[in-house]
Amino acid sequence: MTIKKRHWALAGLVLALGTAVYLNWQFSPSTEYVQSAADTSASQEEYFGDAALAGATPVEAPTSSSDTVSAAAQTDSLEKFRGERTTARNEALATLQDIIDDASLSDSEKSAAVTAAAQIAKRMEAESAAEALIKAKGFKDCVVIISDSQVNVILLPSGNGIDASTVAIIQDIVMGQTEISPSAIKIIEAK
Repeated sequence: MTIKKRHWALAGLVLALGTAVYLNWQFSPSTEYVQSAADTSASQEEYFGDAALAGATPVEAPTSSSDTVSAAAQTDSLEKFRGERTTARNEALATLQDIIDDASLSDSEKSAAVTAAAQIAKRMEAESAAEALIKAKGFKDCVVIISDSQVNVILLPSGNGIDASTVAIIQDIVMGQTEISPSAIKIIEAK
């Protein structure tokens, strides 16, 4: 594979990952409500201090048999998002590794590939940490997808939906793991 083809392949993978994140965000039906809640995050920060967040009520699990079937489908949906995220990242990392291993490339090109691979690894670590912290707050399951300019958090739905306290909890966790502002954090319920 020539250098030019590898660069185009890497650009295509990055574009595909960005497109997947955008489409996921764009076609989520609950994004409009969450966006309006995120816009008011400055006033929420005064009300939801650390003590209030620590005592937040966990999201309750579904109780009826139809809710259980629905919950299984939603969990499968989250696993699908995780799989797509992992596949896209693995393809990007493999392409970057090919660039690093190519003896015909300059040191600056290899250095750029190493930097890009390190950035992907940093995002993967932040996603895992945010997911673990969100689950530790009592949420049943979630998927966090971090890009350059935004973070998408996909939650299993609860009976209460996404309310202001949920938004505040998620924003606090994500901001602790990234340098993303609250307005760039999108919280979406899996359907």
